[in-house]
Amino acid sequence: MALRFRKVTTKADWRAFLHVPREIYRGNPNWVPPLAAAQKELLDRARHPFHKHAAVEYYVAIENGRPIGRIAAIVNHRHNEVHGDRVGFFGFFEVVDDFEIARGLFRAAERHLRRAGMEIMRGPVNPSTNDECGLLVEGFDSPPVFLMPYNPPYYTSVLEGYGFRKAKDVYAYLLESVPDAPERMRRAADAIRARYGVRIRPIDARAFDRDVDALHDLYNACWEKNWGFVPMTEEEFRHLAKDLRRIADPALIPIAEIDGKPIGFALVVRDINRILIRMDGRLFPFGIFRLLFGIRRVRFIRIITLGVLPEHRNRGIESLLVKEIFDRSIERGIRDGEMSWILEDNAPMTNLLVRIGARRYKTYRFYDAPIA
Repeated sequence: MALRFRKVTTKADWRAFLHVPREIYRGNPNWVPPLAAAQKELLDRARHPFHKHAAVEYYVAIENGRPIGRIAAIVNHRHNEVHGDRVGFFGFFEVVDDFEIARGLFRAAERHLRRAGMEIMRGPVNPSTNDECGLLVEGFDSPPVFLMPYNPPYYTSVLEGYGFRKAKDVYAYLLESVPDAPERMRRAADAIRARYGVRIRPIDARAFDRDVDALHDLYNACWEKNWGFVPMTEEEFRHLAKDLRRIADPALIPIAEIDGKPIGFALVVRDINRILIRMDGRLFPFGIFRLLFGIRRVRFIRIITLGVLPEHRNRGIESLLVKEIFDRSIERGIRDGEMSWILEDNAPMTNLLVRIGARRYKTYRFYDAPIA
């Protein structure tokens, strides 16, 4: 058996690395092939802003010329500066159902992280908690929504067999056939507006850059105390905003303000995975038209983030943002969606979702393993 574990350096290595998922998910109806151009940009150390504060090495397993596994070893300096620890990460992990091959990949990543002075290997993150991350451990019977990961069920036993243990679970909640916002929610919303002087407005497409700057500061402030959170640089946030602007509906990005100052917001997008799953990762020559003309017909949303500054919490402003999402979505004929991801110990958000009729239907897990 000619099995090799290679650090990705050549064009042939890159082709093999990018091809691995096709070997793993061939025939799986729930896998959404990523757009090849976007995946290449994300992995490119020279093009994606993440790499300005991180060091990443990529490895691929090849058996008899066939790519059968891959992994990235990630040192996110920004994470370690914020959290004051020595956590290295693994990501972009894919492997055939063979523990020995998986172990070889983990060892390659672990060696790199050890040399970099890391003490814990955590993942999967692709490449950070601001991107696709977590291992799917419950809810394999449906495709993932936009910017959420998917993996085969056997990955759990592969990781735990190597010695990984749960670090944190995060949840996805499903809302189905959402009715109009109930009258009690509307009355409560009116009371909150009157009491605190809250105004809800959509992101301004005519002053997009101004609002993006405000939301960047707001995003980092709202989630700075969350487990595993890494503040996004201005360049990273602008890069994300540029990509989302192509598919986002401004009305589905509500901003809460008091005296003209943003104090909370939500980011909601239509689930374009329902289009991407039919595009086989190809944007050109005709995929771009399928995507652009198909977005408005998608009747399922993902609520990616919803947050309020700490000093304005526990005032019902989160519910005000939820009501705005309800109203604007229903105007567009959308009554189904997912909110993800939610930390397992985020009781206020969990309770809010249960009150509006959401149910937990997918669980994702972050794993840690000590680096010997």
